[in-house]
Amino acid sequence: MAQKKEEEKKKNTKKIEKKGDSPKKGKASSESEKRESVTKKSSKQKSSSVKSNSKKSGTSSTGHGRQKVGKKKTSTTKSSVKVAPKTNSKSSSKSSVSKKKPTSSSKKIASSNSNDDISKLSQKKSSTKEKAKAKAVQKSRQANSSKKETKAKKKEEVPEVSKLKKIVKKPVKEKKKTAIYISPSQLEKKNKRKFPWELVVAFVAVFSIGFLGVTLYTKFNGKSGEVNRTNSYDTLNTVALDQTDIVTAGSSNFKHSTVNEYIKENAKAKIVKMNTSGDLIFEKVYDSKKSSVFNSLEVIGDGYLVVGSMAGDQENRNGKQLGLIVKYDKEGNLLWEKVYESSGNVQFLKVQTVSDGYLIVGSSTMTSENKEITDCGALLFKYDLEGNLIWQQYYGSQTKAKFNSLVVANGGIYVVGKNEEDLGVLVRYSMEGNLEWEKTYTYTDEAGFSDILFKNESLFVVGSKKILPNSIENEERKTSNTDALFLKYNLAGDIEFEKVFGGSNQDAYVALTTSRNYLLVVGYSNSTDSGLKIFTDGKKKTGILIKYDTDGDIERKAIFGGSNNDIMTDITTDNSNLYITSVSNSKDGNILTEFDNGKDSFGKMIKTDSRLRTLYVK
Repeated sequence: MAQKKEEEKKKNTKKIEKKGDSPKKGKASSESEKRESVTKKSSKQKSSSVKSNSKKSGTSSTGHGRQKVGKKKTSTTKSSVKVAPKTNSKSSSKSSVSKKKPTSSSKKIASSNSNDDISKLSQKKSSTKEKAKAKAVQKSRQANSSKKETKAKKKEEVPEVSKLKKIVKKPVKEKKKTAIYISPSQLEKKNKRKFPWELVVAFVAVFSIGFLGVTLYTKFNGKSGEVNRTNSYDTLNTVALDQTDIVTAGSSNFKHSTVNEYIKENAKAKIVKMNTSGDLIFEKVYDSKKSSVFNSLEVIGDGYLVVGSMAGDQENRNGKQLGLIVKYDKEGNLLWEKVYESSGNVQFLKVQTVSDGYLIVGSSTMTSENKEITDCGALLFKYDLEGNLIWQQYYGSQTKAKFNSLVVANGGIYVVGKNEEDLGVLVRYSMEGNLEWEKTYTYTDEAGFSDILFKNESLFVVGSKKILPNSIENEERKTSNTDALFLKYNLAGDIEFEKVFGGSNQDAYVALTTSRNYLLVVGYSNSTDSGLKIFTDGKKKTGILIKYDTDGDIERKAIFGGSNNDIMTDITTDNSNLYITSVSNSKDGNILTEFDNGKDSFGKMIKTDSRLRTLYVK
């Protein structure tokens, strides 16, 4: 029972404590509640202001510090601590005031206390704001100073790094390639402004090739005496043997010569001597003030006789071309020279030695016919051993006739050439220069018959023949298709056989010689369907060498040259090997020499064996 009484007492005391029956405790609690509500209100206002300041300044530590201070002041009783977190400060203060109305003195004390607290809190608030502002300013200054320092450091460090990079990259010198976009319109403008050097180079190349073609064309059409040459022209037109030496002649501007000086613009006649191995003995230039060319030579007892032409004096001779005869000794020294002038342009094309002098054939042509003039046409002259003219004969058209070659046989002089454009001629003269008979061969080209040889009581003649389209009755008889022509005549001028060789383009024979029982013929071809392995484009010419028996059957064939123009000009033999002169501007093929560049023309000496295999090219 006693235990039960004590437990009931404890419960009652607890109830009294809970209910707060004592007036003292009630007053204290009401005052404490009032103070607590004021402090909570001020602390809330203070915390909100601190938070706003902290957001502005970027710091939150000062706000936390203020909340702790407010808690220390308001935590006076246990009941106030328990009630405060459950209710808001505003609602708690209102409820406390409405439930219990304090006295005026208590109100004054509370208001004074609250005013003091508010003033203290406002002072603390302003001080904290100033501190926050000061800290924010200090931090911003520090940040700005740190940024400036980092920038300065970077500026100081960058040039050092770049210097190091430059030092490292100096030996390499690598340049960055950047792609630049050019619009089509800009590209078109750029191309328009650019000077067309490619077209200039192409034009020069075409012009040089065309000029070479004209020069070579005139060689085989009786105009080889016209000595207008390019600055890069060199040729060998004739060859003869002097025991163990080879003697050739032609024309050159000596641009690539190691012996003679370069002659600007003018090509000069030259004579060259070498041994049978091709080693040079001498190279001599005919030193005149005008252009000149040698077309033929003969070996005589004490030297060499060469014939050709030279340009005449513009003031005294109206620029007419002159016939030229020059005699050299065995060392290449000039002994004497003779010049022949007529009403037309003169060229000496072939010389033949006779017992009492020299026979020379060529032409003297004019631009138009003139019946009053008698010294023009194809010509046959005889000179004595000192170069004095004994007699002269002219034949055929004054504008187109010419004699290309001759041979002495059966007590007479047989001469071949052309009269009109497509008329080849074989003419016999007496030894005194009287015309005995003439034979014509129709449908040759403008070169006509180019060479003649006497062998086994027969005459062998070479040249070219027109292959006319559709019908032989074509009145114009104009065609670029020619076949190389090989004819055999008897001494009366009758044809015994006719042989042609070639394809669908141009083929021609230029010169021939004999070796034992064979006839060897040289010329040119640009037909790709002739059976020869020609490497040109069908327009440029390749040198050809054909070996015939006396019946006109082909024994062997060979080509000489490359992809540009190559033409064989003359041939001779020692009955063992063949010696051939040519002109070439190919930079490829089988007759290359050290200076070949595909542009300049070079005279070349070719030595072959009897099977037409090349032994050397000089």
